[in-house]
Amino acid sequence: MVEIDLSAAEIFLSYMDGGTSMDEVWGHDAYKIIRTHAEKLRGGLKKEQIERAAKGEKGGYYGVSGIRENLGNIETLIDIIKEREDSWLKSIEAELHRVVPKEKKDITIYPAFGYDIGIGLEEGVCINLNEGLFFHVPRQFLYLAIHECSHTLYSRIHGIPDIDDIRSNQDMISFFNTFLHTEGYAVYTPLKLRAADGYTGSENHYLNADYHIIYDEEGMRKTVKGYDLLRDERTISKDWSLQDYMNRAFGEKRFAYRVGCAVVNRIEQEQGMDEVRKAFYMDADEFVERYDGYLDVYR
Repeated sequence: MVEIDLSAAEIFLSYMDGGTSMDEVWGHDAYKIIRTHAEKLRGGLKKEQIERAAKGEKGGYYGVSGIRENLGNIETLIDIIKEREDSWLKSIEAELHRVVPKEKKDITIYPAFGYDIGIGLEEGVCINLNEGLFFHVPRQFLYLAIHECSHTLYSRIHGIPDIDDIRSNQDMISFFNTFLHTEGYAVYTPLKLRAADGYTGSENHYLNADYHIIYDEEGMRKTVKGYDLLRDERTISKDWSLQDYMNRAFGEKRFAYRVGCAVVNRIEQEQGMDEVRKAFYMDADEFVERYDGYLDVYR
């Protein structure tokens, strides 16, 4: 079953008040997940980066800026999570079950501080409590928890590639395809709940913007056009650096998230949920090749 464990947040807040050491923060299971994510995808993370960020220094560790000023909002958010925990966990399990009913949902969600707004690896999920999106609409925490739990189940089935293993143009393509596959499902999994809630939110935040684009036919046409251009260019641009490619593939256009979700959504519309569930287990390269035609409606 899915559970929420607030101990990482409690330890970090205690550290901020001088009650615990950074070693205790660093050794917590949540921060082990964060370190694993950083090692695989961002070149690693050092304890000193968190220490410096907690002292108010900029750069090096995202997501803790202004934490002292936000303590009132953070405490209110924690109270809301506790109050709504049972109903939220039922919603998370229901949305995951809709997409991957055969998988065990034994996932721990750790509300924590810093590194990213949220991450999900096979060991569990971490979500940054110092996030204005949640202060304004706490239910956004639920939507993101569903998103990140989808990543956890995906990584248990497929694993997640290591950026250091990219050696060739084809490696870059497969790396991107994996993230289009997993992010597509992660954005798609809370889609029905968000629609049922009637909530779209402000486009000023990139997470909401993903959903605005998905429901905007002209916006999706532009997104798919950019995605197609990326696919054409990456086939012939052998001189691209890894950073060039990453900037194009994962930048502000958020192709993996928006195109990936559009593909999964079209699979459901054209072939139903059985095909959506089947496609979750496919190899990422096969997924991208097999279902590319569903994007023709935007071309």
